[in-house]
Amino acid sequence: MGAVREQQRNSMRFQQSPWKHDARSQRFSHERFFGSVDVAKLPPSLSRTPKSPNDQGATLRCAAYAGAKNGEYIYETPMHPDFQTVLVGKVQGRPVDLQGSDPNSSMKAQCFDQGGYLPLTDSHITLAKDGPQVSADPASYSPDNYEEAHNYGGEGFVRVDGPNDIFDNIRVALFLAYDPIKKRGACVQAFGKWFSEWTYAVTIPATYAQFAGYHSFLFVDWVTIDGIAYLLAENSYGSSAGQGGYHYFPREVVNREFSAWGTSLKILKPLTLDQIALAKQETQLGKIQRAIANAWYALTLYIIEKYGAIFA
Repeated sequence: MGAVREQQRNSMRFQQSPWKHDARSQRFSHERFFGSVDVAKLPPSLSRTPKSPNDQGATLRCAAYAGAKNGEYIYETPMHPDFQTVLVGKVQGRPVDLQGSDPNSSMKAQCFDQGGYLPLTDSHITLAKDGPQVSADPASYSPDNYEEAHNYGGEGFVRVDGPNDIFDNIRVALFLAYDPIKKRGACVQAFGKWFSEWTYAVTIPATYAQFAGYHSFLFVDWVTIDGIAYLLAENSYGSSAGQGGYHYFPREVVNREFSAWGTSLKILKPLTLDQIALAKQETQLGKIQRAIANAWYALTLYIIEKYGAIFA
């Protein structure tokens, strides 16, 4: 088992250059757009039903795969991770498999007017079956695939910050985005350093040293074990990572890692299917819905360009 895991570890790839984001920026806040809540009133967890994790294999598709899984948590429909890879590449102007993804490009690609999400059943192309070159080729997907993706997605996205520590800000963002009746809602997409000791750890250790590279994954929920809260993270290395593809992040690790330069936590402001359908109508109400979505997306672009990144 140890030899198999070592072989898997050696086949994993991580983005080696840091994302150019400043975690100290407080100008791009979920609190402003989603509100806030007293952390003492948060439940022990959201009790969200776990999904089967994606497996990006030996590619740099972590942000795209996390984005597609985010779409599944929002719409309760499995989304196509390799098509998401194509969308991210189109937004950022370079293939994901070349150097990885920019966090803002990954989030923009989840917005319905930039691409959205493609249901997994709408294309037979997969990384496992067709390989990295074909599955990331825009020409491998039909015009109908691109049109269908516009039936899903968000208006824009915001940074996760607020009045609490980073750990509790993430919990608040997840709580406010989650619909307890429909049992669905946006997850917090994390962009930051990854360490080799984390990949097969169920509970992320407080001490670690083997930096592997930069990685993206989802914080999907939190759990309380023996009175201690942990954030539940879903990875994209299949079920062999962590516990069936999930990891428990303690507060001290989250607060330490996501306060560092080059890290980012973002959450999508999704549209409902009814809102998207309305936005496509050539009626007065449709025009109003499009105007609202476009204004929110324009605000997202303005804020991230002004405050969301530091460029060398």
